[in-house]
Amino acid sequence: LEQDFVETPIQILKDFMWSPHILDKIARHYKTGESIPHDLVQQLQAAKSNGAGLSYLRQVFLAMYDLAIYNSADTVDANTLFNSMNTDISLISCGGTRTFVVAKLGYFIKHTLASKYYAHLWSQVNSADILHSCFLKDGIDMSEVGMAFRTIVLEAGGSKDSMDGLSMFLGREPNTQ
Repeated sequence: LEQDFVETPIQILKDFMWSPHILDKIARHYKTGESIPHDLVQQLQAAKSNGAGLSYLRQVFLAMYDLAIYNSADTVDANTLFNSMNTDISLISCGGTRTFVVAKLGYFIKHTLASKYYAHLWSQVNSADILHSCFLKDGIDMSEVGMAFRTIVLEAGGSKDSMDGLSMFLGREPNTQ
């Protein structure tokens, strides 16, 4: 799978586990065997969404910072750029130029994710489209859909464009809205 698609299967599994009918099947009390109560699932889902706006701003900031670092032809003061972009985009100051937060961001210094941090957000878009269009419909045979996803999208690996495989699986172009 291409680097900008490789996060999508991971994100699908993460999102899949929040589905109430999936939780009904796997989330059981360790002593009584009772399913997780639906009202608790709703509360957990609401709590999961709390602060999502700031979280997305942070992801957008990190993706834009990553691209700014790798697209610069000149030497860049990574810390100054980080601090100014962080304040401008995520609306949170990181405390001035002496924090050196950028030093702990090793995951996009490594060559495997160089200039590809945006894939985290892109995977969330793809995952939402796949789950809501295919897996979370009422009356669907998930094993059949799962096998189709595996065969059409995952088994191709890097031998064909992932977005072409995704379009074939969905029966349409992916929804980016």
